[in-house]
Amino acid sequence: MQEILWKTGIYFIATGIFNSIFQILWELSRIRKKQTINNHLFLVIVVLSVQTRLFLLLQQEEIPAVFFFGFFSSLFFSGPVYYLNIRSAFSLNKKINLLHFVFPGVVFAADMILLQFPELKLFTWSNGQFVPSFIFQILIFFVAFNFCIYSLLSFRFYWKEKKRYRQDYNLSIAQFLIIPFLLTLTGLVGFFIDSRGIIFVAGIIITTGGFLVQFFLMRYEDFFNAMNFEIIQKRYLKTPLDRLEIPTLKLRLEKILLEEKPFKHENLRIQYLAKQLQINTNQLSRILNEEYGKNFYRFINFYRIEAAKELLVLGNNFNTLQIGLEVGYGSKSAFYKNFQEETGITPVEYRKKFRSLKNY
Repeated sequence: MQEILWKTGIYFIATGIFNSIFQILWELSRIRKKQTINNHLFLVIVVLSVQTRLFLLLQQEEIPAVFFFGFFSSLFFSGPVYYLNIRSAFSLNKKINLLHFVFPGVVFAADMILLQFPELKLFTWSNGQFVPSFIFQILIFFVAFNFCIYSLLSFRFYWKEKKRYRQDYNLSIAQFLIIPFLLTLTGLVGFFIDSRGIIFVAGIIITTGGFLVQFFLMRYEDFFNAMNFEIIQKRYLKTPLDRLEIPTLKLRLEKILLEEKPFKHENLRIQYLAKQLQINTNQLSRILNEEYGKNFYRFINFYRIEAAKELLVLGNNFNTLQIGLEVGYGSKSAFYKNFQEETGITPVEYRKKFRSLKNY
């Protein structure tokens, strides 16, 4: 029974490797659509590197050392990349000091040098079992220390932003902080005490976490964008509007949307409209919330749906996919989801309903 569970777990970890590859390809496809790189991509690359080595270490046979090239650099990169993702999720400031990646880069260079000296072994194999050297264990200790430092930096940054905007984040968000920290320490403890069982458990948790994250991000594609806009809303509550001509700004905003139709661009950002109105983004966000009762995404979505309604009734030469792309959605699924949330029916049902009324 134990052997069956072990083999099942190994195969499950292998599926996690393929899932990480899929996530990388998925993120790359999104780059083509949105022309921006999601920090999640870098995290998945690091996870894939670690996952692959865990899978190899759990095999019952000796694996050539060359397959572990980049293993330690991946582990050292995990801390800065994890911190980068936390900053990206909980802050409007996306900049990060590249000095965080200098030491992992040095470790990567050292990995390349070690390839030239096969006699310098950080680990050996005995009867198909992985046996780490003392130097290997020391390096793992520094990896653990490195990740603990970046975890503390992430917690500190999260707590600072939480207090700054008085934002109550739910349990799902807290898991992005807690689970990776506990998971990494579990795996590192396994390496340090040479316990294949703990390494096995870490591999299972990493794989499970990878599937959950992929499901979460595919189900809620704009989750982190929505979180950022919650932070914006907290910020713009302090933004003065008393010196602005609100009615005039509203007229100018509506004129821009109706005449120029910038919402037809999938990558439309609030910065563009704020610049057109010659106000800052915080002021525009507050106007949208207080005058229209909508955040930026919902506000733009309203204009996209109204334009889609017109095309559904009058655009005889357009199918629903073409209409969705025409009004600014990146995919048919996004168009259908937003249309149904706004109207309560699908685009096809809307077209049939109003065309039948028109003919009647």
